[in-house]
Parts: sequence; structure tokens; C-alpha cells
Amino acid sequence: MLEIREATGTPEDYARMAAIECAIWPDTPKSGSELAMMDQLQGEAPSHRWIGWRDGEAVATMSALQNTWDRTPGLFDVFVGVHPSLQGQGEGQALYEHGLARLTALHSVSALRCETREDQPRGIRFLTDRGFALYKTTNLSELEVTNIDSTQLERWLWPLRDQGVQVHTIDHLQRTDAAWFERFHATLMEFKADMVYPPTPLSLEEHRAEHDADPFFDPELSWAVLVDGEWAGYTSLYQSPADPTLYWTTLTGTRRKFRRRGLASLLKATAIQTVRARNGHRIRTDNDPRNPMFQINLKFNFRQIPTSLTYQLKLGM
Repeated sequence: MLEIREATGTPEDYARMAAIECAIWPDTPKSGSELAMMDQLQGEAPSHRWIGWRDGEAVATMSALQNTWDRTPGLFDVFVGVHPSLQGQGEGQALYEHGLARLTALHSVSALRCETREDQPRGIRFLTDRGFALYKTTNLSELEVTNIDSTQLERWLWPLRDQGVQVHTIDHLQRTDAAWFERFHATLMEFKADMVYPPTPLSLEEHRAEHDADPFFDPELSWAVLVDGEWAGYTSLYQSPADPTLYWTTLTGTRRKFRRRGLASLLKATAIQTVRARNGHRIRTDNDPRNPMFQINLKFNFRQIPTSLTYQLKLGM
């Protein structure tokens, strides 16, 4: 029989939950420290995790984190995972029912969102059987940086630099521009507003508080492109704690008046060059299939991996 306990927040519990996720998706490295960083990123927003135990072994995990991208009141991102050797035996249902009961007892919950992948038919069936409906699809892709053509990379790195275009790390801009964060904020809020699924806009103060609490941000792996001194675009990576040769793209975009000039490709090439210099092997990213950035990734020979599927369940209707 499954015994369900609330996770303690210790490194040991985070490691147990990460191990279950890695067993479900062995091609996606995940460490306990990364899960802890995700909880840290929540700031004051609620986050809950539970572990299912059988015979003294952690075999299942559930998380429920208030969505901090789309800040619809009562919207939570949930994940339910059972070790593949025990799937189909009712552990997932027991854990989901327990976690949902605890979540709704503690918070006013309006909707749940849960991600799975197109290559996880059992996960899709688990969600649809409980009334979840497909909300969006996200293309996932990966680049083996050691395989990219160096000539192609140089072609994107240099021509624009003779047109008043410069790329700087955020580390450099933090040290040389006292108003860097105001420019950073204006740049991100503008291009995020044009996303297919835009986030809730943040004030300067809200953005600064969120940024200061972000454990994934690395100023040496984040870049702004400037045109004649004006911020025009931005991209950033973070290095996987579970696999130091893997880097994840967190965000890439350009401001409206600077689009279709090759600036996003310049940022992408800069990031790839940096990963190669650090002896990294892979970069992973995700895009809405309607986002032009997806086509840019294909141009750099990113290969598609199984698509991410986000399902949503509205409650209290």
C-alpha cells in the first residue's frame, strides 16, 4: 500500500523526487538541487511536494506550484510521476487524489496545468481520464554544439557588428551601466507581451524582486544585443546541475522595431559559441510552434525531440 508523506525540503527528499523523474524521462537529466532551485524561484508563491513510499522506497512524487508566468488567481502547475516499474497499479491515482485534496484545502484553486510528452501515452491517458483538456503544445529541440558548422556560426556572428550592433554579457552591463535593469525590464516586457502565450506583465519593482530571487540566472550566460547603444534583444542560458555538459535556453527575444534584422540569430550564435568554449555538448530549448524562434532554431540544426503537451483542468465550474 502506498504511504504518502509531504516532502521535507531536505536534499535527500529532493534527490528522491529527482530520481523518480529521471526514471520516467531518462533523456532529461534532473537533480535534486534543480528541484530545490525551482521551489526557490517561487518566492512567496505557494509550492507543495509529496512523496509516495512503498516498502520504505520512494516510488512516486507529486508537486503543485502556483503558476508564476500566467498569474491567474488559483492557477497551479502540477506534476504526478510514478516510477515506471510501478505504473498502472493505482499509485498515481492515490497520490493525485491525496495531493489535490490537500491543495484545495489550503488554497482557492481555479485550475490545474500539467505537462507530459507525446511519447508518454500513459501520462496522456492519466490526464484525459481525469478531465484535463489539451491547452497547448510546445516544440522541444536540442543542438549538439560539437556538430555545428563553424563557418555557419561565424556567418551569424560577425556581419552585424559593422552596423552599430554589439553583444554584451549581462555581467558586463551590470558593471558598466547603472540603469541596466531598467533597460533589461523594458526589453523583456516588450517582447514577452508578443508571445503566443504571454506572461502576466510585471512592474519594475515586481520584476526586480523576481529577478533577485532567480537561482537559475547567470550573468555570464545572459546577453543583450545593443543597436547604437539601445537595448534591442536578449537571450540567456543556464547550465544543468545534473549534467554540466547540457545547457538550457531560458528566453530569447527582440524588441519590435529591431525584428527581422538577424539579431536573434546573432544572440543564438553567441550562446552556441560560449557553450562550445566551455566544452558543453548540448543546448536544449522550447518554443511554441508558431513562434518565429522555432524556425531560427531549425536553421541552426536543432533537432526536434518529443513534443511537450500541456493539459488544463478548470475546477469549481
